[in-house]
Amino acid sequence: MSQILLFLLSILLCPPVFAESSHASLFVKTVEEFTIFPKGQPNNAVYRDGKLLLQSPTVQWLDLIQINNTESWLVSGIDEEGKYHGHLLLNEKDKLAMTNQGYGVYDILKKETGILEIYRTYKDQLEIIKTKYKSVRSPTASPTHLVFAHIRDSRKERNKQIFEFRLHLIRHDSTEIKSLKLYPKDESAKLEMQWIDKSKIQIRYHNGKRDTFDLKKYAPTLF
Repeated sequence: MSQILLFLLSILLCPPVFAESSHASLFVKTVEEFTIFPKGQPNNAVYRDGKLLLQSPTVQWLDLIQINNTESWLVSGIDEEGKYHGHLLLNEKDKLAMTNQGYGVYDILKKETGILEIYRTYKDQLEIIKTKYKSVRSPTASPTHLVFAHIRDSRKERNKQIFEFRLHLIRHDSTEIKSLKLYPKDESAKLEMQWIDKSKIQIRYHNGKRDTFDLKKYAPTLF
């Protein structure tokens, strides 16, 4: 027993060294200069070059990923009730804002450019949802799916700026992104969407009007 405790303590004190050991890989996860120890356990911690950065008594930290074109990192974890927690290791020169959408989905707003990026936890690994659009908006997660929009067009109608969106859908357990033939319009550059059923979303427009859409009609293979 004392030998096991000594082994674990030595890993904790010297994570970069033990990360190279096949035995240590059972206890340690390394991502570049970061270490998560002990791997796969609640109340574990995130270290950078051996220095403690993040720990929570109720959260098991799973993974971290560097935010595109920044020096900042996003960390994702899960608690005993299955609720996901995100934490932004923010570099002081990066102007970012994170929103936890739930179910392992996070969006990162780059304040200087207005670009929104979506990250998700897929098979306990953080990844960015890659799209070709720079006008991604309104990611909204359910227990099984994520829907988001991008601005497809913008024009003036009756002296009002009108934005036309296209919706996209992805399952949490899949890598396929389905672009839907669904094009809501609004005066706001951000759609207010929420899930109200397993396959239905409701959109609330700038004028207070609401529409409900059953996404199963637009992407039956994803349900």
